[in-house]
Amino acid sequence: MNKFNEEYFKQKISWYRQLFTLFFAVVAGCIAWLASNLEKSGQILVSLDILAIFVALVVLGVLNTKVRDYIKKLRD
Repeated sequence: MNKFNEEYFKQKISWYRQLFTLFFAVVAGCIAWLASNLEKSGQILVSLDILAIFVALVVLGVLNTKVRDYIKKLRD
């Protein structure tokens, strides 16, 4: 692997790490909102919050897979 590809993969990993942090904060915030507003909120808001948590968790899984692939390419 040449130096350009190595730097490219490092930049991609850094970018995905920032996105991972963002979506982790989104999940934490949605769970906190759900815990504090479960009884007071309507069914639609609770359902949308659960959907947002699910989508953010799927995105976290995809980001994790991509980072693992880039790390694997860096090792080769």
